[in-house]
Amino acid sequence: MSRLIFSTQLGAAVYRLITENRFWFREVESLARHLHDLPPGARVLDLGCGPGTGTLRLAGRLRPDVEVVGVDISAPMLAAARRHAARTPRTGAVVRFEQADGETLPFDTDSFDAVVGHSVLYLVPRPERALREARRVCHPDGIVAFMEPAREGNLLRAAWAALPHLGEAVRAPLSALAFVFAMTHWRMLAFLTRASVSRTQAERWSVAADLGPVVLLPRMGSLGWHLVWRRPTPASSPAAGLLAVAVSQR
Repeated sequence: MSRLIFSTQLGAAVYRLITENRFWFREVESLARHLHDLPPGARVLDLGCGPGTGTLRLAGRLRPDVEVVGVDISAPMLAAARRHAARTPRTGAVVRFEQADGETLPFDTDSFDAVVGHSVLYLVPRPERALREARRVCHPDGIVAFMEPAREGNLLRAAWAALPHLGEAVRAPLSALAFVFAMTHWRMLAFLTRASVSRTQAERWSVAADLGPVVLLPRMGSLGWHLVWRRPTPASSPAAGLLAVAVSQR
């Protein structure tokens, strides 16, 4: 249902409205920390780019010689993304958008140096298939990183963790309200669809997609995770039965 809503023009407009604020930008940009060692001329795939807000913010954190390709299954979302890009002065990486289904990507094997996504795996029908495709198109030793809702997350605990940022919220009340609305919707949608990501689920996805060990990095007072993989090289052959899930606080 959520996928259908976001595939409409109204859904694209609402999604962009609630995500165009400094707090959401900060969360999207935080994925760039995993892309610090991209080679010259690198290509990054942004899976489930929506109206392009996150793609453009992420690109702004990368070097000008990098290309970021945003893909989404929704034509209205991509139309909004292209309009947004046309009105936004270029900073950082080159950006372009293509329509594609994350479960059957129209790209060659090993054609990207990194694959990222923000709030997308919990919306796709078969996330393990999307991750297998991410692994296929990513170079060996490349990075696959997603931001997804954490099953262990709690809104009250997150609110408590956000208290040190209260002054910033007071200075930007509209952005703060939009972010709270977006996060509440995010949590409720993940709860209703039972699609939030637990440690166990992340481990299962790792095995199903043959991505090797996953690193889980809590975000937003543990409301969400960064799920980060480094695609195994042909020489490495991780044993699924010995898979380790590393969890670190940031």
